[in-house]
Amino acid sequence: MGNIDFNTYIITDDNTPLDKQLFYLKKLKTYKYKDEIAIQIRFNEQSDESISIFIKELLSANLKIKLIINNRFDLMQKYNLDGVHFKDNDNYKKIDFKNYEKKIFIKSTHSIESILDAQLFKIDAVTYGPVFDTPSKRKFGKANGYEKIKNNFSNFNIPVFALGGIDLTNIKELKPYFTGIAAIRLFINENIVENLNKRREEWK
Repeated sequence: MGNIDFNTYIITDDNTPLDKQLFYLKKLKTYKYKDEIAIQIRFNEQSDESISIFIKELLSANLKIKLIINNRFDLMQKYNLDGVHFKDNDNYKKIDFKNYEKKIFIKSTHSIESILDAQLFKIDAVTYGPVFDTPSKRKFGKANGYEKIKNNFSNFNIPVFALGGIDLTNIKELKPYFTGIAAIRLFINENIVENLNKRREEWK
């Protein structure tokens, strides 16, 4: 399947107007290290029409950055996107990945068992979280932290991206145990390029 050659996973946001998000993401044209980034197009509260317009705008911007759609295999195929991000459920087990060797498949996980399950089914990479407190996940309980990842990361043979509550003050402590980071608030703002450069410094 697809090659995970990026370490920064930018995720879109239902709470920010789509035109603003497009404005922020199009700033990536000026970012030097595009090969280190992928964008997850993730919307739960938008119409198919709005999502399609958003995708078309990103494609027309020719950012030269991998575009991965959240849980919409149909839209990946329709717009020839780079891959699909699956929720932490069994949907991915219905896909014959051998038919999509050049596509990237990523899965959300919240436990060590879910990561190992993703490995078993040849998922390319996973996100794990929330590693830190984040407002959108408080209704589900406390953050997972990363102690379990720290104690088990030698058992993983696929990339694991830290997700949840990540900012410029806590990136460095994640590096020993994760392939990279995934974030919404850190990047979906007017300082997207500046924050990417700062992230890069912190990840050294």
